[in-house]
Amino acid sequence: AFLASLPVAYFPNPTTTVVVGSTNVSIPIALTKPYSGSLTYQLSGTAVPKSSGVTGDYISPSGKVFVANSTTANISITLVPETDIEINRSIVIALSAPPVASQTYAIATNSCVTTVQILQSTQGVYVGTLTITNGFFSGAQSVKMALRPGTGGSTVALLDVTGNSLLGNTFSVPAIVSTNGFQLNGGQFSNTVTNTPWGRNIIVSLSFGTTRFTNVTSSSAG
Repeated sequence: AFLASLPVAYFPNPTTTVVVGSTNVSIPIALTKPYSGSLTYQLSGTAVPKSSGVTGDYISPSGKVFVANSTTANISITLVPETDIEINRSIVIALSAPPVASQTYAIATNSCVTTVQILQSTQGVYVGTLTITNGFFSGAQSVKMALRPGTGGSTVALLDVTGNSLLGNTFSVPAIVSTNGFQLNGGQFSNTVTNTPWGRNIIVSLSFGTTRFTNVTSSSAG
């Protein structure tokens, strides 16, 4: 009878999806009746918390959220910006109930766990080859590419060429996306290379010609 009288905390949403580049994510908690006090939770999953010497995917929150006579609360998690394209990761959040001797709320066993999916893109992640067809540095470079939101509702293609001394590690160009695919037509990128063997800086410029890809689907890249 005592436990039945307690407010029950639960996650109304089983999953929350964010795209890499988001600065934070807010996860709602609901209660069956007004509650004042702290709710506790634990984190797990494939995402890595930031620590000394580890960049990580997010900054570990306190593990508690205070509720002031309310039936709702939010867990806020600060995400760490990523400079390259990695695999999709997740944060699993589980509500914890207090010890029975001092229990002030209960948890719903079938909805006390939720997952935050950190996606590289909701429009597509691709692995392939970037081919430079003219210029002194003609050749091929392995590349990972993710379509991500730009400013003002636009879309950009982030290209990860980590280890390329001429292009840097990542760069973005505008993308035109439709239900039939996407295009990088007219996208341009320039990078200034310093400390070259020739003793002077070199400006490397890329210009994308007619480029079209079809079947835009979400996938992960390693």
